[in-house]
Amino acid sequence: MPIDTELVTKLNALEDTIRADTKTKSLRTALWRSLDFNGNGIVSLAEIDKWVVERYPLLNSKPALMRAYKKTTLKDGNGDDWVQRNEFIKLLRNLFYFNRVFIVFDDIDTDDDRRIDLEEFKTGFEVLNLDADAEKVFAEIDRNGGGFILFNEFCSWFAKNMNVEELLADELEDVDLNEE
Repeated sequence: MPIDTELVTKLNALEDTIRADTKTKSLRTALWRSLDFNGNGIVSLAEIDKWVVERYPLLNSKPALMRAYKKTTLKDGNGDDWVQRNEFIKLLRNLFYFNRVFIVFDDIDTDDDRRIDLEEFKTGFEVLNLDADAEKVFAEIDRNGGGFILFNEFCSWFAKNMNVEELLADELEDVDLNEE
């Protein structure tokens, strides 16, 4: 099953819009205030979730949202449970990155149970464009040996081994972006 190029195209367009909305300090401030609606300078996962659902439903993939939040707070931020204003651009970047990774993951997860078994992986392995043995790669990704690849395992492996922009760009290469 090929990656949903229409979804990737819409995600790219939304990212371009948000990049435009963050070019100047005043635009970034307005966008931040739409997220930090109570003005306390920090936002929780619940606030981010509400903001995404209401304002950017295209980014409303809960596994991707959770990974973006955790990377922003624990890796890119200061380790607390809040996203501060100085972490906002990192949060946006992470939301797009993990949504792109989830598009790939979801394409391989054909039964939509949010985990990939070996048969699904072998069938969807071509999406990854790897010259390797699918069973060996599966075992490498399935770090806990549970017989399934979970999204967090996929993300860890993906970050070390793949370039999501290149992978999805390959999928879009033959798509006419002006086509209705």
